[in-house]
Amino acid sequence: MRRKQKGFSLIELLIVVVIILVIAAVAIPNLLRSRMSANEASAIASMRTIITSEIVYSTTYAVGFSADLPSLSDGGAPGNCVPPAVPSASSACLLDVSVASGTKSGYLFTYVPAGGGGVNNTYKLNADPINTGISGQRHFYTDDTERPVQLLKQSPGPSKSSASRGGRRQWVRISRRCPRCGRRSRTR
Repeated sequence: MRRKQKGFSLIELLIVVVIILVIAAVAIPNLLRSRMSANEASAIASMRTIITSEIVYSTTYAVGFSADLPSLSDGGAPGNCVPPAVPSASSACLLDVSVASGTKSGYLFTYVPAGGGGVNNTYKLNADPINTGISGQRHFYTDDTERPVQLLKQSPGPSKSSASRGGRRQWVRISRRCPRCGRRSRTR
C-alpha cells in the first residue's frame, strides 16, 4: 500500500508565489503614489508653518523677516530653546529643527531673504522634491505675500518672481478650506 503524502506540490507553491507577485505588482505603485502625496502635503504644511513663523518673527522682533531658517528655530544650538533660555532674534524657537534644517519628508526648502539697510523686507521660499518622481512630483514657492503656490512648469530660482511669463500663468495658489462651510476654494 502507498502512503498518502502530506504537503503541497511544487505546482501549487508556484501558483501561490505568482499570485503574491501579481498582488505586489499592483500594490507597490499605489503605495509609492500615496507616499509622494503625503510628502507633498507635508511640504505644503511646512511652508504654511514657515509663513506663520515669519509673521510672528517680524512682529515680535521688529527687524523684518528672519535672516535664515535656523534663526526661526534654535539658531543651531539645541540649548537655546530649553527653559530658562529666552528666545531672541537669532534663535526665535518658532520652528521645529527638522523644518529649519532645510529638509523634511523628501523635500528641500530653500529660503532667501532680501532687503536693504540691514532689514529683510521680503523673502522667497522654495520647496522642491529631493528626488523628483520618488519623494514628490510638485514644486512649491512662496514669498512675503504669504500665499503658498504650486509651480506648474519648472522650479524657479530664488530671484525669479511668480509673475506670468509669456501670457500664461506659471503658478496656481494652493486650495484652502472655507472656515465657515468647509468647502474648498481655488483661486488663480
